[in-house]
Amino acid sequence: MAVEPTVSTYAFSAKSVNCYGLHLVQHRLESLGIEVTPYVAGETKPVMVSLYWPEQLFDFVKWRFQNSLRGRKIIVGGNFASTSPQAVLPFADAVYIGDGEIWNGDWDSPYVVTKERPATEKAVAPHIIPVPYDDQSGLRRTFVQRSFVEISRGCRNKCLFCQYGWLKPYREADITDVVECIKRSHHTIRVFAADRFQHSQYAQIRAVLDDRGKADTGSDITLRFVLEHPEYLKITTKARVGIEGQSYWLRRLVGKGYSNEQIVEFARLVWEAGIKCFDWYMIYGLPGEDDDVDGPEFWKLMNEVAAVTPENYLIAVHWNSFSPSAMTPFQWASPATAMGPKLFNALNTRIPGKRWYHKPKHTDRWKVILRTLAIRGTDSTKKLVYSIAMNEGQWKRSPETVLAEYKKATGLDLLGEWPVDEPLPWDGLVPYKRDKMLALWRSTQKRVAERNGEP
Repeated sequence: MAVEPTVSTYAFSAKSVNCYGLHLVQHRLESLGIEVTPYVAGETKPVMVSLYWPEQLFDFVKWRFQNSLRGRKIIVGGNFASTSPQAVLPFADAVYIGDGEIWNGDWDSPYVVTKERPATEKAVAPHIIPVPYDDQSGLRRTFVQRSFVEISRGCRNKCLFCQYGWLKPYREADITDVVECIKRSHHTIRVFAADRFQHSQYAQIRAVLDDRGKADTGSDITLRFVLEHPEYLKITTKARVGIEGQSYWLRRLVGKGYSNEQIVEFARLVWEAGIKCFDWYMIYGLPGEDDDVDGPEFWKLMNEVAAVTPENYLIAVHWNSFSPSAMTPFQWASPATAMGPKLFNALNTRIPGKRWYHKPKHTDRWKVILRTLAIRGTDSTKKLVYSIAMNEGQWKRSPETVLAEYKKATGLDLLGEWPVDEPLPWDGLVPYKRDKMLALWRSTQKRVAERNGEP
């Protein structure tokens, strides 16, 4: 067993040097007698790094080579590293796959992938035990102290584009542990989960928060559980749901088959519960999207929602371009590089007396390229990743050069569909249900072809 007696931590998350995932690992290692300290330049102890978003790969690489890290061992974990370890390994000694709180510090663990060996298992904690964790958020000089309390992990939904439902089985934290974390908090609390309403004892959790005078800044819920438990809206102050597809056809395609009628009913229930605004997550550029049909369908939905909400009611819509996330059924798809003109026109057309706030309306193409390069990076593209990390401004002026260099290194189109007969970059490094995902992807392609009148 290769266990280090002392390690440091570093996270690429806002202004933090730590994050909840690393905090769980730290809590576990310290219970085993391993010393864990914040990263300090110039030391020699190994470093544990957390990467959640694909774009953070470039920040990591820049940090890796601009600091005094020569000779220091680096192990990387987090959602991005767990799903695209091949992109991280050229710049690290090891990548940890899965839930960090069951790691015992062994760098030879079956959950760890290195340049020499794949991970043979994905770490899945059998029980979620929340650990008290405080952090701060904010911009410029205004910061807010918050306590985080995890009440569940994973998601029962299996949306075809989303990693969270495929990578993490759904598990709930025991109400006793949740209550204990709430009692230990001295700040505003963010009760977090993919869907707070999915927790079988959410009403009791909210009652404890109210009893202790705590404001819950958590917001993520699912429309399905809102419709099943509309009474929960009376005990919450924020409502953010994933609608994702512009039309009912698209929503059904991706596994989120909400009808217009259900979305309109959700909107009515939210404002009647006294919640001042609601938020939607939306994705443009999904596989099979037809701007001539789906753009007008979303405009129709906007007007239907406007008809059941009061004057000047605020609806905030958070748009993101579709990205082919690793280890999902849509991992073979092309990333979205542009928003359709009919959808764009709909977002810029005002509905009298209503407040629709769309942000951002469009994801910058350069960001799409960086994100996809991080996801689909390989050992053959490590020089390209390094060069962009160290000289982004130069590469940003010529994004087509990045695409040409990627094709030269891999023979593939970075922004195109990934050939199903070509191994994906992470294949063979991490165990996952590839065959099932491929079957779902082929079913998606068939439905798209039928919609387009193709044989």
